[in-house]
Amino acid sequence: MNTLLEVASLQARWLAARQAVTAENIANASTPGFVARDVTAFDEALRKIADAGGGVATVALRPDDAPWTVRPSGNSVSVEEELIRGGSINRAHALNTGIVGAFHRMMLSAARG
Repeated sequence: MNTLLEVASLQARWLAARQAVTAENIANASTPGFVARDVTAFDEALRKIADAGGGVATVALRPDDAPWTVRPSGNSVSVEEELIRGGSINRAHALNTGIVGAFHRMMLSAARG
């Protein structure tokens, strides 16, 4: 069983990997034939870790499931979609760090009492 802090750490690493892939998609927005990518869903990554007995899971890249548009050059990157995804990643990261901070303060309070 993963503790809250272990799951938060795993999610932070997953979010960092997803942000890196999003940045790579934006950087290749004008590259002919480039296919937008994303990482596997977080629940799938947790399932792989549980199946492996708590080992370290790698973040697998996959083609984006539903690109908004595919240009005649074969490029499927939509900068608007990637910016929306980046905002979502930012909100998830802020929530993650907020939960960890609250849990940390709770543990410090319990240790002092």
